[in-house]
Amino acid sequence: TTLTVDNVIINGTTIGHTSDTDLLTFNSSGIVGVGSTGIYAGTNAILNLQGSGIALKNDRNGSNNNWSYIQNDGTGSDATIKFSTGNATPALTLSHNGAATFEGNIGIPNDGTIGSLGTADGIKINSSGKIGINSSSTSLVYPLEVHGGNGDAIIFKDTTNSVTTWLGAFGGAAVAGALTSGDDFALYAGNTEKV
Repeated sequence: TTLTVDNVIINGTTIGHTSDTDLLTFNSSGIVGVGSTGIYAGTNAILNLQGSGIALKNDRNGSNNNWSYIQNDGTGSDATIKFSTGNATPALTLSHNGAATFEGNIGIPNDGTIGSLGTADGIKINSSGKIGINSSSTSLVYPLEVHGGNGDAIIFKDTTNSVTTWLGAFGGAAVAGALTSGDDFALYAGNTEKV
C-alpha cells in the first residue's frame, strides 16, 4: 500500500518525496537509513547516513561560521571520518587505519598527563608548563625533568656523525658519556672528563 500526500509518499518500507521516494528507509529490524543510503550496517548501527553526514548549527546569534559537521568522506572501501567546526575544516580527521590528525592545537588540563593506557603518567605537564617524563608528581621544579631509578639514562643519537651520548644517574651521581663510531669513549662526572 502506498500513500501520497502533498508530494510526500509513504509505502511499506520508505518515506520520501514523489521525485525521490526513499529518503527514509526502514527495515524489519527497525534500522533506519537516511538519504537513500541503500546500504545498512546491520546491528552495528540503528541509524545509517550518507557520507555527507550531519550538520549541527548552534542556537545562538553569531557569525556565519557557526556550523559543525560530522562526515565520512572515504572512497571505495575506506572510511574516513572528519569533524569540522567553524573555520576549521576539518578540525579532526580519523582515518581508515585509526590514525587521528588534528588541524589545530591540542590542549590538556592543568596537571594533565599524556601516556599509554597502562602508563598514564608517561608525560606530565603541570600548570606552570613544566614537563616531567615518567613522573606522577605535579611538583616539578625544572622546565624538563626525567624521573627514573639508578642506572636509567637519557640517550641522544647523532645518526649523521654516528655518536651516541647519554646522561644518567648512577650511584647518586650524575654521569654523562659519549661513544663514537670509532669506539672512542669519554666519561664525564661533573665537569671532569674521566677515561
